[in-house]
Amino acid sequence: MHNPVGIRSLSVNFPSVVRTNDYYKEKYPNLVAQAEKKAWQDSFR
Repeated sequence: MHNPVGIRSLSVNFPSVVRTNDYYKEKYPNLVAQAEKKAWQDSFR
């Protein structure tokens, strides 16, 4: 006879710093612009 086995515990770790979209827009404006342009183009395919 087999006894069911399940998850008994779960460990979760969250980063200490939360970075928003504004952070990336200020630090990496060129990369954000490229990503937004690509996303815009891909939405019309």
